[in-house]
Amino acid sequence: PHYLELYRENEDIEVGNHSYSHARNHYSKFYFNPEGVLDDFLKSDEIIDAGDRVARLPGRNMWRIGTQKKDDIPSGSEAADLLAENGFEIYGWDMEWFHDPNTAEPVGSAEEVFQQIEHHLDRGRTFTKDHLILLCHDEMFREDWEESELKKLIELLKTRQDYEFARLKNYPSSK
Repeated sequence: PHYLELYRENEDIEVGNHSYSHARNHYSKFYFNPEGVLDDFLKSDEIIDAGDRVARLPGRNMWRIGTQKKDDIPSGSEAADLLAENGFEIYGWDMEWFHDPNTAEPVGSAEEVFQQIEHHLDRGRTFTKDHLILLCHDEMFREDWEESELKKLIELLKTRQDYEFARLKNYPSSK
């Protein structure tokens, strides 16, 4: 919980629910029991006490925002529906900055990711028009050079006058 307090104090970080157990990395088994998934998220919700129910499913790119819904694969859809019925807003991602599964190093430079973001936005390849959620995992930024790549991407994005950073709680909803 000490880190949780540091995150809450940082205005650049929004705390959201990603489950308590992260499915113990056995996603199919986890999503086979939707009520268990709900219990897992409720347990995490108690701990983080974020004040809202912003969530992302482990190992799944699924969305439940207002009346909008999208699934990457069927496994987990019933659990996502149950979470939404219980007040959770489920966010997926429009694009992922991939990392090497063995070393956790980012795959691709900041410049390449920036170009991919522009491509996604220009072609309307996002869940919500003119909005993009980029997934990147924190283990990608352990080394100084990796952190520099993230900072470089942020600086590149800030050069665009028509781009704006926002919190998920400000993401457009069709509620």
